[in-house]
Amino acid sequence: MAGTAIGDPASATNRKSYMPVVMLLVAATGLLAPALVGLVARRFGGSAPPATGLLLALRNVTASARRTAAVAAPVLVTVGLAASLLIASDLTDAAKHVLRARPVHADFLVLPDGTAGLDRQLVARLRGVPGVDVTVSTSTSVYTLEGDTALIQRPAEAVDEVPDGGIKVAADWNLRVGDTARVWLADGSRAELRVLEVLPAGSAADAYVGAAKAFTVLPSVAYVRLRPGTDRAATAVALRDAVDGHRARAVPRSTWLDAERGGQGSASRLGLLVVLGIVLAYTTLAMVNTLLMAAPDRAGERRSLSLLGATRAQVLAWTAVEVLVTVALGVVLAAGATLIAVGGLWTTLLRIAGPVTVSVPWATLGALIGGTALLAVAAALVGARPGK
Repeated sequence: MAGTAIGDPASATNRKSYMPVVMLLVAATGLLAPALVGLVARRFGGSAPPATGLLLALRNVTASARRTAAVAAPVLVTVGLAASLLIASDLTDAAKHVLRARPVHADFLVLPDGTAGLDRQLVARLRGVPGVDVTVSTSTSVYTLEGDTALIQRPAEAVDEVPDGGIKVAADWNLRVGDTARVWLADGSRAELRVLEVLPAGSAADAYVGAAKAFTVLPSVAYVRLRPGTDRAATAVALRDAVDGHRARAVPRSTWLDAERGGQGSASRLGLLVVLGIVLAYTTLAMVNTLLMAAPDRAGERRSLSLLGATRAQVLAWTAVEVLVTVALGVVLAAGATLIAVGGLWTTLLRIAGPVTVSVPWATLGALIGGTALLAVAAALVGARPGK
């Protein structure tokens, strides 16, 4: 995590590169559970009311740290993975949205409506709207040579602001301003372009080239910026008239930002939920299986309680309280692991996107914790029935 934050913070916006870090942190906490549950139980044991089932349960889980950890670890992984991955996913989406929106200073954007791009006649009509400056951008690619034979495709934007013989490149190109970038363009031709700027981390494209480097590809977006004193409402009407009949739409920047935020990362998030569901199914099964397998070993303790005068209901209540204490310990450890994972990611993203709002899915996590607790209590009570 420290290596990413210091050396490559931009990679934190990529789920495939950063989510394994989050998962490893939760797994590491799970491996440390036998050492941690005793510390946490002793910390809370001092505040428990004396001569209560809660105090007895805390003392018991402290005395049997390994056995407690066998149940707390699956709870830790279940809750910790769900919380860390869901919060981290929202953080990376928010950071990518900030990075995507930051360079867009236009008041309006003209976007193709179900077509491959904006036709040339439309671009000419947009440039004819009074009181505005229009910049078009075309999605393309450039290729760089890695080693002796491998061509690496890099997403690029062809824009008006870059001179025909220049290029702006990302930091991972390992070039400096004034260097010559040897690239292959989208039509297969080779070009030597002067590096005009090294892009900041997290830029939307890997490179920016001159508009002519798009060749015959149609522009993918037009940015419309109002000049001082231009009436916004009148411009909106003029833009709607300009796009009429050209299968395009003109939208205010705020509307575009809302659409970008709403549609961002939906497919990736669905894949994350599928993987998370599989993992949670296995960890929940591990918890229930551990409780059922441990039940025969606890028969002596339950008989001792009965000999001391505890009724059957009291024995079952003590069993439920002890399991709930164990689940609570797992949740506390999960919260610690989540705090470290999310805090590290937030700090990393701070370097490239600034402060990003942390969104916690409290309802989802509450339902998950409640369901886990119910399953654990049910498994423990089944194991504690007579004859077990």
